[in-house]
Formats: sequence, C-alpha cells, structure tokens
Amino acid sequence: MKKTIKTIATATAVVSATALTVNAKADSVTNNPTTENNDKVQTTVTPKQQLQNNVDTTKQALDSANQTQTQAQSQADKANNDLANNQAQVNDAQKWQVRFKEITNNGGNGQEMYELREELGSQNWDNMGIFRTQEKLDLLAKNLEDIQARYEKIRIPNPNEVMNTAFTDYVELGNLILLSRCACLAARNRLESRGAHTREDYPKRDDKNFLKHSIVNLENDELKLSYKDVVVTEFSLDGRRVQ
Repeated sequence: MKKTIKTIATATAVVSATALTVNAKADSVTNNPTTENNDKVQTTVTPKQQLQNNVDTTKQALDSANQTQTQAQSQADKANNDLANNQAQVNDAQKWQVRFKEITNNGGNGQEMYELREELGSQNWDNMGIFRTQEKLDLLAKNLEDIQARYEKIRIPNPNEVMNTAFTDYVELGNLILLSRCACLAARNRLESRGAHTREDYPKRDDKNFLKHSIVNLENDELKLSYKDVVVTEFSLDGRRVQ
C-alpha cells in the first residue's frame, strides 16, 4: 500500500515537472523570437557604418545650414536693393522739388514754351523727316543744342503744386527735346537706308555694318551711342538676302 502511494506521488511529480517544462518553453517561444526572426528585426551596425551615418547626418545639417544662410543673404540683398531704389526715388523727388521751385518762382509768361515746342516740331520734320541727309542731320543737331539751351531758361508763371498743367507741359517738352537729340544722334551715325530711315546720301541697306540696334544712353548729362547686334534666327528680317 505504501509502495503504491509512493509510486503515485512520483508519477504526479513527474507530470507536474513536465507541465512546468512545457509552460516554460511556451513562455520562451512567446517572449523570445527565434534566431531567424531576430535576424530580420534587428540589424547589426558595424563601426564603419555608424561612422558613415554620422558623416551623412553632419553633411545634411551643413547643407541645411548653408541653404538657410543663402536664403538669408538673398533676403538681405533684396532689402538692400529695395533701400537703394527707395533712396534713389527720394533723391529724384527732392531734385524735382528744387527744380519746380526754380522754374515757377521767377516770373515768365509761359508763351515762349509753346513757341519753342512748335519750333522743335518744325526742325525735326524739316531736317529729320522721311528723307534725310548728313547735312540736314548735322544742322538739326546744332539747332537742338540751341533749343535745349533756350529750354533751360524757360520759367512758368504758375507756382501751384497741384494740377499745374503748365509745369506738366514744361516737363513733357524737355522729354521731347531729349528724345529728338537721341534720334538725331542715331540717324547721323546710321549711314544706310532702312525702314522709315531713308538717307538720300546712303540709299542702300547695309546689313554688313548696320544690322544692329542703335542704343543711346544718357551718362553724366551726355548722350552716348552704342549698338546691339540683331539676332536673326529661323526667319530672315524681311525675306531678302543679306546685302
């Protein structure tokens, strides 16, 4: 009887131990993935790879910093340009204020301004009309200098700063004189006939020497003539061959 009880106790202990072992293995499977799964989830980083990662991260940070610096510099340059442009506009406004007081505070009858404008039109038509010669253009250049000098002496008998049409006419006349001088300078130096520019002393078109734009700039109150080549691409200018 005692032997039977002992055998049963031993068997029970073996079963319990086996159950514990099974449970422990189950827990091990649940909490710890297999080696194959570990290889898929975890990646071993070598020192060389870690160093390269650090280098890449540092490079990205430097690129970002350089981009930010470039944007900041661009914004600063734009601000400086805006400031310079605003200052230039202020300077121009101040010059015109001084000019306005000078033109409107010393009498004058205004009639001479309109007479000068009529004379300017006649000079341009007679000497720089459709048909031109060097002699006429040279004469016009001389007469325009005289017209410019007389224009500088004109005074307007209207000091009003608002709706002063006489002063507006004065400014516009000055622009007309300036443009006439520019056109005359370009025409005197274009020794050919082209379009509405018909030179009786140079009746032919000269693409070799004058296939270019005339450009006149005002530098230090002096007119400067320069040229820019005409770019001929797929089509010719007028279907004609270059002469």
